[in-house]
Amino acid sequence: MTNPTFRGKGFVKNIRLWANDYGKSLGKKFIRMDTWGENDKLIAYYVSCGFRFVGFKQMLETAGLPSHYSTAFLSLFEIDIV
Repeated sequence: MTNPTFRGKGFVKNIRLWANDYGKSLGKKFIRMDTWGENDKLIAYYVSCGFRFVGFKQMLETAGLPSHYSTAFLSLFEIDIV
């Protein structure tokens, strides 16, 4: 169940702004963000926040994690630091 109290608060925008400044101070060129799943709405949301959808990656090293992670995919995103 999703918690609607987090929606519309601008958390992704604020985190992105902080990560941009922090990455810039370290001389980085990109912000990378990875999240679980193949959720089309979530992917579209992150793209609307300026991230490029890079693709999916299946986790290979899952020892010690719950069994459902063995077939899980990560959604990969990045954005240029400006």
